[in-house]
Amino acid sequence: MNVVNESNKKLVKGSGTVGYICFTRACAYRDPCYHGSDSMAEIFLPIFARVILNVPFLKKMFLNKISGNGIYEYVIARTRVMDEFFVRALQEGYRQIVILGAGMDTRAWRFANQNRGARVFELDLESVQREKLKILKRKGVALPEGLVMAGIDFNKEDLGQVLAAAGYRRGLRTLFMMEGLVMYLNADAVERMLAFIHESVLPGSLLVFDYVQAAVLRKEGRFYGEKGLADTVASAGETWTFGIDDAVIGNYLADRGFHLISHYTGADLEKKYFAASQAHVNGTHCIADAEVG
Repeated sequence: MNVVNESNKKLVKGSGTVGYICFTRACAYRDPCYHGSDSMAEIFLPIFARVILNVPFLKKMFLNKISGNGIYEYVIARTRVMDEFFVRALQEGYRQIVILGAGMDTRAWRFANQNRGARVFELDLESVQREKLKILKRKGVALPEGLVMAGIDFNKEDLGQVLAAAGYRRGLRTLFMMEGLVMYLNADAVERMLAFIHESVLPGSLLVFDYVQAAVLRKEGRFYGEKGLADTVASAGETWTFGIDDAVIGNYLADRGFHLISHYTGADLEKKYFAASQAHVNGTHCIADAEVG
């Protein structure tokens, strides 16, 4: 979702949607209405994107061009949800936080002053990790204490082996975060990932993730902002390959040893974060959090 058709430039190298998320978070941080929380997102943007960011009408036009209706609001809401879980884990003394599909995530930096010894693991494609480290080095931004970054292809490599090599410890109270990830994986990869999480953490640990409604993959046209969205994602060189029907999410997780705690559809996120502005949130995605049984 981050390809500029005229120039075919990517906002961030290595992943088709990573740059769009950075651009959206940077826009939200400057937005006087939404007050986004990601103060670091802008550092990952190339010069042309920062120019657009500084010109309101260009920013609006660009956002409209590269995303579906309500995706801007969805990314803002998802960022807030994930922020809340990250901070909660730090406050409650979790020993480990694992961010799968981390992209240009900045939580280890933004909340470093609240971290009292938790190790934070960021996993993503090797190409994404290299680009992130390259930009951070160029900007003079040091890695926070306790952060470990590792490259992985989730569809092909073993999550347990990669994490073990990075220093992950089994049997600890751990938060797993999967933000904008599972919809790009195959079903077997998702199954392996959930199985590893369930068997490797202390019971009571948490998982929070977002997913695409399976009806979207079936092209049923039921949700706000659905029309053409999958094609927009595909134009960035990525494809949604996995979805879950929201009506069965509780049973889906229970069958894999997780207890659903809360669940947000687009409409739920509107009520939680956009009641004052009455903004509409794209309905193709949902966010769930669950406890490991």
